Amino acid sequence: MLDLAGRRVELARAEAVRLRDAAAAEAGSSSAARDLSVLLDRVLARGHLLALRQGEVHTLTSIAAGLGLGELVARLAGPGG
Repeated sequence: MLDLAGRRVELARAEAVRLRDAAAAEAGSSSAARDLSVLLDRVLARGHLLALRQGEVHTLTSIAAGLGLGELVARLAGPGG
């Protein structure tokens, strides 16, 4: 589960794994992706709520779009997004 400025977004475990792996693959060229991969790894290990800041949401959305996770991108954008 993600918390985006007080708005909760469900994140399936399979989505979290794909996003973590993709973020880790980009970690060498992007500190934002590296940080996101660490955060997602913690969520996968502990199963708690992950509160993301605006920059982290942007990175997550970019990675999700690159993976073809259009439905998740729409959920991240929110209502009317």
